Amino acid sequence: MRLLAFLLFGFLCSTTLFAQYGDCPTEGDNIIFLNNYEEIRTWQDDEWFLTGKDTLIYNENYSLASRVGQYWNSEFEQFVNSYRTFFEYNEAGQQEVYRYQSWNGAIWTEFLRSESDYNEEGQLIEQRDFSYSPAEDELILSKRKFDYIYDDSGNLSEHKVEEAIDGELQWTEKIVLSLYHESGAFGQQWTYSYEDGEWIGKLRSSRVFNSFGQLNNWTTYEIINGEEVTSLANLYFYDDEQQLNYVINQSYGNGEVAAIRKSNYLFDTCSNLVFLTHQVLDFATGEYLDERRQQLFYTGVDGFGVSIPEVDQSRISIYPQPAKGLLFVQGLLPSGGTQYMLSSLDGKVLSQGTCSMDAGSTSISIDGLVPGLYILSISSEFESFVKMISVK
Repeated sequence: MRLLAFLLFGFLCSTTLFAQYGDCPTEGDNIIFLNNYEEIRTWQDDEWFLTGKDTLIYNENYSLASRVGQYWNSEFEQFVNSYRTFFEYNEAGQQEVYRYQSWNGAIWTEFLRSESDYNEEGQLIEQRDFSYSPAEDELILSKRKFDYIYDDSGNLSEHKVEEAIDGELQWTEKIVLSLYHESGAFGQQWTYSYEDGEWIGKLRSSRVFNSFGQLNNWTTYEIINGEEVTSLANLYFYDDEQQLNYVINQSYGNGEVAAIRKSNYLFDTCSNLVFLTHQVLDFATGEYLDERRQQLFYTGVDGFGVSIPEVDQSRISIYPQPAKGLLFVQGLLPSGGTQYMLSSLDGKVLSQGTCSMDAGSTSISIDGLVPGLYILSISSEFESFVKMISVK
């Protein structure tokens, strides 16, 4: 009973956030919303502190092409680069290449490169991972091969993984899926590892769906000495409009609940996720304590190829171009927390701060910038946009 009270304590009431773009598209408008910017905050000293920023860029097919992450460096008191990823796709829209790079303060170093091959049915048949080796100071190949088996209904029923060990491909893992729901999602998953010539069961996951086909419960059991022991359970709760409201995550240790966390989802009127807040339960008080919050910003894109910016471009003016000394931005929505960031084309943050607003206008100092092209990012609780500017 106490556990049930903990699960329901602090229920996140359904809240309506108006979309960043005005009216939502109606059927036939063919509008796609792309998440192009994110802010990550952690709860410190009774307030939310901005600790990370991610910028997302899409290709002409609206697939994610790259992502750049930055974190707050308290020593330098500014945001600095952390990582960036790149994605390449084949003609069918399947990911063929994934690259992960980290920033060491001076240059980007590639730490991982993954290449994937598919058969004519579009099934992944081989994946090659190249991982950075400090000793060799280069990417070292680690080859993996996937074998897939489908049932008569076309559902994936089993896939096995071979990895290169001592220069030879050897079985390492097998996953078996079954009990498919009418929505097309699997209901049960077994995970095996290949040891001493036989497959040994390691994990079993069970998923239960509601009458709308939405996930209600996802429980994972660890196989220890032939016995199933609960290791993780996720409970999903939805609002009256069947949008995900919050998720309760229970982790176990020695058969007992060791920790309970809660993830709260808040959507705008266009059903775009805007806030994702993570909390942890304090067993002593029965209260959920804030830990981390993610805020997502979007831009609208017409499916026929016409870009619909997240702000009304007719009211935004950035001048002069090219600029020297000061850059002026006019037409912003009034806000008490409009932030700006100037970056070089390789992602290095050059300056940032809070815009001093005057009737929707502000000026930004660009003193010290050498002539060339730069990226200006401006964001507030109402709007966000990214523009390339020229300095003379």
